[in-house]
Amino acid sequence: MSEKLKLAEKLQSSNSEEKFEILHEIMECTLGDEELFELTRLLSEGDRNLRYLAGEILLKYDNDEILQKIIELISSSDISIRNYSGELLVKFGERSLNHLIKFLNNSKNSDDLKFIIDVLGIIGSNICEGELLTILDKSKNDNVILSCIETLGNIKSEIAVGKLISLYGKNCLFDPAIIESLGKIGSPEILSFLYSIDNKVDELEKYIIIESLGRTGDEETFFFLLSELNESKGPLSWTILKSISLLKTKYNFDIPFDEKMKNLIMEAITEADEEIRDIAILMLVEFNDKESTMVCLRNYGLNENLLDLLKQKLEQNSSFIITHIAEILKEGPSNIFHLLSLVNDILMDKPETEKNLKNVELREIVSVLISLLNYPDEEIRILSVELLFKLDKETAALFANVLSEDGSMWNRMKLIDLLVEYNSPNAEEIIRKMIEDSEEMVSEKAREIINANGFENLINLEFLDDAT
Repeated sequence: MSEKLKLAEKLQSSNSEEKFEILHEIMECTLGDEELFELTRLLSEGDRNLRYLAGEILLKYDNDEILQKIIELISSSDISIRNYSGELLVKFGERSLNHLIKFLNNSKNSDDLKFIIDVLGIIGSNICEGELLTILDKSKNDNVILSCIETLGNIKSEIAVGKLISLYGKNCLFDPAIIESLGKIGSPEILSFLYSIDNKVDELEKYIIIESLGRTGDEETFFFLLSELNESKGPLSWTILKSISLLKTKYNFDIPFDEKMKNLIMEAITEADEEIRDIAILMLVEFNDKESTMVCLRNYGLNENLLDLLKQKLEQNSSFIITHIAEILKEGPSNIFHLLSLVNDILMDKPETEKNLKNVELREIVSVLISLLNYPDEEIRILSVELLFKLDKETAALFANVLSEDGSMWNRMKLIDLLVEYNSPNAEEIIRKMIEDSEEMVSEKAREIINANGFENLINLEFLDDAT
């Protein structure tokens, strides 16, 4: 009996677990046509994991019969099998295009046609644009027509522009999709068309037009959107801001630095969704007044992608940050850790900043830091102590006992370093107490320090760096 027949028999006679083991065994083998055909049978299995493993093996091969079998599964009554066949065809990519186009020309089932058209849109090749335009002319099924319109946009079919424009206004069901697809294709003809209908559309289409202009617009579009912004408010103005930002980045345009623009950006940061908020923050970074800097500070660390940009801006205003940080920390924001880290970095890089603090400002910061010594987050607790030592060593010494009983062993270890580094007046007393710590690493570190050449020489001990 041949190895091929052995594999076929094994797959047909085994349970799901055994089939799974067989597939793992042949993952790196070179399989023949008959063996591959047996694997296509598994794509109809009820076991989802088995289907997916068989599919991953089949993806390694360029085989017309495999692709034909996968395409046949599009008509499956099992939606999970149908969807996985589409996923596989997308992964096969351009290798599956000829088979998909052949299916388009032969299938009479509207559901299957729509499914294949959607798959072609995801693959993104415009090799099928002629067939799609033919179906668009002939089909009477709204779902098929809608899929054709959307896919022509996804494949950026320039030859479809005239047809899509001619369809606009004939069926309100298609109009939003037509505008969106034209926006994805992009051309001077399309921009002129979008300008011409801008004042004639409903609210939904208005949003789609604005988003399309942001993707495909030019310098004229940039100033067009600025004029639209002057007449808009609420969510529509935020969408316009997004499109203006896209064009600004694309063409390196400058936005107006006036009060109205700043207020619109502020509103978007406060009220819009996360995507628009982050775009608005990027725009606000270019403003350098007190109000803008405070908003940037309040949003610092909320999005890791904006962290470096905001840090650069805020560090340029280091004196302002230090004098106003207490005000924001008192609000109990969610970005406390990032704010404390920013202050710590500023004091390390620009220690002279501390000298610019007035006594009342220093007391406010110290007061907030003391309140954070019992904060649930251990990183925030130790950062607060570290900042206390930098800003007010005497006050830090008074509250060092609090952290000597901190729930985090690493915080207690760090406290020992801080007591020595800042030559705290009560360092020896607290460190002697920590010899009795329940954690051996803490007690050993405390004991080593107390026993090392007299406490007065602790500040010079090299082994402290290794201990941390």
